[in-house]
Parts: sequence; structure tokens; C-alpha cells
Amino acid sequence: MTGNPLRFLGNLLGAPTAANEARALAISGNGSRIVGWSYITLDPLYIQQCYWDAPFTAGKTAKPIPFLSGHVWGDATAVSRTGEYIGGVSWKTIYVGGVVDPEGQEAWIWDAAHGTRDLKKVLIAEGADLTGWGRLCDDLSGTPEHGDGFFDITGISEDGRWITGTGAKSRVRHAYVAYLNEAPTLTAITPASGANSGPVQVTITGACFRPGAAVRLKRAGCSDIEAQNVTVNSLASITCSFDLSNKPVGQWDVVVTNTDGESGSLQNGFAVVLSSSAPLVGSSIRAAGSLIASRSSATFRFAFWGRATVLDANTIQLDDGSGQVLTVLAPGHTGIYSGHLVRAVGTLCVSPGSPVLLSSAEQVTLLN
Repeated sequence: MTGNPLRFLGNLLGAPTAANEARALAISGNGSRIVGWSYITLDPLYIQQCYWDAPFTAGKTAKPIPFLSGHVWGDATAVSRTGEYIGGVSWKTIYVGGVVDPEGQEAWIWDAAHGTRDLKKVLIAEGADLTGWGRLCDDLSGTPEHGDGFFDITGISEDGRWITGTGAKSRVRHAYVAYLNEAPTLTAITPASGANSGPVQVTITGACFRPGAAVRLKRAGCSDIEAQNVTVNSLASITCSFDLSNKPVGQWDVVVTNTDGESGSLQNGFAVVLSSSAPLVGSSIRAAGSLIASRSSATFRFAFWGRATVLDANTIQLDDGSGQVLTVLAPGHTGIYSGHLVRAVGTLCVSPGSPVLLSSAEQVTLLN
């Protein structure tokens, strides 16, 4: 740092004061993220697990990490080298009748793709035998303490799979090492479509991508399209290419499979469309079904006009007054609002269900 090398980090309510405090407990190996806790109320006394992202400027406000269901007090105690995975511990009851009274202690893990999860429940879901893992003891009043057998998290590997901490089996305290056999999670593919006239380069984002992962496009009734030149750039990014030459048009699932056999998919995440050199025809929406039913129609691109209803950032509907409504899938379209008169150009697909016009954002344009 230049100038004064000391910086304070703000809490969840603003700059630190004697009443609103925060504590930093761990920093990622690459210096991108600090984790810890911050007060959110003083009466009752609740603290919130949280993190701060670089650059660590003076007064930088913390970002809360959501609690497990029913929990009201927690801190983040470990973070992976790149900052993608955070772990800690939280409690269900912490303040009763003016007295701090921790109860229901459970270790948790967090990442952006999965949210906050109970470590013990994740291990059970993956088939771990946790017979005997439970609370360490009861307090003097007989209330169970140390929750579900996993008291804390002290370390997380870079890929989020290896976790260390303290727990109890048969009421004896143990150090543990847990291994998570996480399946990949896909959040997006860019671009989201490609013409069936040649190869297309794509980037897939998500979580838990492992070196050696395989990628393919999958669609019912069609042969899979295997990816080429697959490069796993990080746990969250894959680049690869698909040869779409003469492949059937329509929406395809994107599937990533790690070398351990765990896989994840993005349903209807990618569209194979006709090349822009294909003949362009205009049509009313009512005629769309009959046109696409003819074999020759598969070689044409279509242009439709109508009043738009925006469904989300990727999808709109067009109504030209013919009695039919057409769904247009154009990922990332901008500047279109419900009620606008819109022209959309693309490849018409009727399988499965009602016709869908597969379009690019650039081919959805305003007419008024």
C-alpha cells in the first residue's frame, strides 16, 4: 500500500464505532478476500458472518454471508486460497434473557454457486457414515451444546474439496479432515448460440470444474456434440469449441463431467441456429407452426413482428394480433420493453412444445 499502510474495514452498519464492531479472522492466499464477523444488533447481541473484498480501502463495508436456517450468530473462520470458498460456524440461540447462551453449533460452508450449507448435511448427502458424530456434551442445565458434531472449520483447500476442523464422535473431541465430492455447477455459457455452419468457441462459467473435465451438448433424439480443445481455466471457467456443422437446430443442454464422473448441466443453455446466409422469409406468427412443419422450412430463417412482452433478460413474447403468441429466446437483449413494436429474426424451433424463435440479441430490434 502507498501512504499509510494501515486500513480499517467497516462493518455491516457502516464505519466502526464502540457499539458496532467487526473482526477479521482469515485472509485468502491471493489477498482477494478477508473473512470474519460483524455485529448486526446489540440488543439482542447478534453477530453476522461476513467477508470483505479487495481493494481493502478504509471503511470498506462488509458483505454478509447468509445464515443457515434458524441460525442468528456466526463467524467466518477459513477461506480458500482464491477466496471462492468460505467456512465457519454458527449457532441457533445466542442471547436469552440478557445472557449469552450458545446452542445448536454447526459448521457451514459457503460459495456463490451453492450458498450457505450445513457441512454435516453435505457429507451425509454424499454418503458419509457419520454414526456417532454429534454433540460433545450438555451444559449444566442439560441443554445440548456443540450442535451436530462439527464445531468449526479451520482450513479449506483451493478447490473447496478438502476441509479441516474440530468435531466430536461418541462425545470425544476429534480433529477431522472432510472431502467433498462436489458435482460441477453451470451458471452460463457465452455465446449462448452458434450457427450450424462450422465451429464456435465458447466460455462456460460455474463452479467445481476440475482439470480433465469433458464438455458436450446433449439433446433428446440427437447424437451428443462433444467439445474440442477443452481448457479448464479455473474452478469457475472452461473454454472449449463445438463443431456445429450440419447439426440439428434447436436448444441443447450443456453438460460438464469431471474425471470422477460427477456432472452438472445447464438445461437448454445453448441454441444451434441456422447461418445468417440462410434464406430469410417473413411470416405471421399464426403461420409459424405450419411453416416449420414442412421439410423445406428447416433451411430458412424467419422474421416476425409484434408487440413485445418481456419475460426476462433472455426471453420475450411477440403478439402480431393473429391470435398466436411467439416466444423469442434472445439472450442478453437490451432496450426492449413490454408494449414495444419489435422485429425479431432467427431460427424457428418447435421441439419440444410450442414454436420458439432462437435469435441473437442483435437481431431483436425496435420498430417504434
